[in-house]
Amino acid sequence: MRHLAELCAEHGVATLTQASLTNIERGLAANSDREGRAVTVPELFVLAYVLDVPPAALMLPLGDSNAVEICPDVNVTPYAALQWMTGHKQIGSAEKWNTAQPLFYYGAAERCLRFEEIANMKSSASAARYGLYEKPWEILKARRRYDLQWKKNPESRSSYENNAVVRNEPLPGLPISDDEYVEEYRKLKAASYEKHLGYYSSALWKAHDSKMQLPTVPQLLYDDLSALQSKLELLPDEISQRAGEHRKLPAPSRSLLPPGIEIAEDA
Repeated sequence: MRHLAELCAEHGVATLTQASLTNIERGLAANSDREGRAVTVPELFVLAYVLDVPPAALMLPLGDSNAVEICPDVNVTPYAALQWMTGHKQIGSAEKWNTAQPLFYYGAAERCLRFEEIANMKSSASAARYGLYEKPWEILKARRRYDLQWKKNPESRSSYENNAVVRNEPLPGLPISDDEYVEEYRKLKAASYEKHLGYYSSALWKAHDSKMQLPTVPQLLYDDLSALQSKLELLPDEISQRAGEHRKLPAPSRSLLPPGIEIAEDA
């Protein structure tokens, strides 16, 4: 307890003394006959940080109870309260405001959901980028394994083929050389990466259009978005199958990178 108080003081909250922490714990004890000390929001964050746990783990009895009281006479499951905190679930009704323009929950929760979408799209793009740099021997080793499974299990071939499509990889059992396979593999991974970059760009633009301060973009993804932008602006003429005429594919109506983007070199 003394060590915890010292850590809290090191991070700017000297009010969480050993005695204060003892009083806080007393308030959490079901058999306590004394009122425990309240915890402020800054104190909650510091406690969660030094204990290395999510703040919600200190606030909600997840896994220890089937109900939590979020305000007097309003009880919900701990998981419902967690979804409420993160903007995923509405609790209550906007009708209680009785105004012409009530405060709608999902409008207020938009910032939480937008930033979660950006984080998910960034993670997906970063994972897709890895496929561009796999070594040929890694690609061919996986090919041997998938081809062997595909040959041994004829009744499950459609499943293996569907899995290859999901992984954005060539289908198993293709009658092509290893060099051709690696080339096709890289083409599919590049197309997949460009698609995920597009999703990431779309998530950033949604936040920008909602007048939000955008999170930083990793240097590698920023460079690749810029390169993809140049590629889209310089698309070569293609032959229209319908008219047999040359046409130029239109560039995106706006940049893949919203204005005001800041780069995080270490992200």
